Amino acid sequence: MNIREMMLLMFGEFGHPIKTRTAAVKYAYFLGELLNRKDLGYRPHFYGPYSDEIADSLGELVSLGLVEEHQTGLGPDNRGFERRRYEYELTKAGEKAISEVRRSCLPSEVEEITQKVALLRRAAKGMDYMSLSCAAKAHFLLKKVAPRHMTASEIKKEAKKFQWDLPEQSVGQCADLLVSLGLASKSRSST
Repeated sequence: MNIREMMLLMFGEFGHPIKTRTAAVKYAYFLGELLNRKDLGYRPHFYGPYSDEIADSLGELVSLGLVEEHQTGLGPDNRGFERRRYEYELTKAGEKAISEVRRSCLPSEVEEITQKVALLRRAAKGMDYMSLSCAAKAHFLLKKVAPRHMTASEIKKEAKKFQWDLPEQSVGQCADLLVSLGLASKSRSST
């Protein structure tokens, strides 16, 4: 299954619009991690792990009319640059394309994505894009940079190397998501 098909199924399984581009990219990040995909090419970026492959696939879904992108202007930032918020919603054509993906891909692949998106939806329920970004940053650091047990303060310190600011209390909340997804574990403190 290619990346675009994976993302199309992700949008279909979410069943509702995804409120920001950052959230869409982070959901795809976590889905890729849950599926153990090695072809997504994530690298450090301002909002956490970023993948050109995911961004390109998202753009293709929009260009093909399978996912609709709604833009809302938010006015200029403190440097004068226009800020925008993007929302993504599956279209009727996207729903038809999902039916084709379900027919053309292995049923086990489709079922695995269905299960992983359901897990992701439950674990991330109510999280905003900033919390998803924090969790993705923490996971990226734990997996790629320092694959060992780290405390919240160690994660925060490591994050500074990428100009990522992670408040310690946020790292704790992000850890809960990672544990819920089975992507991290919390150690028991000795008493």
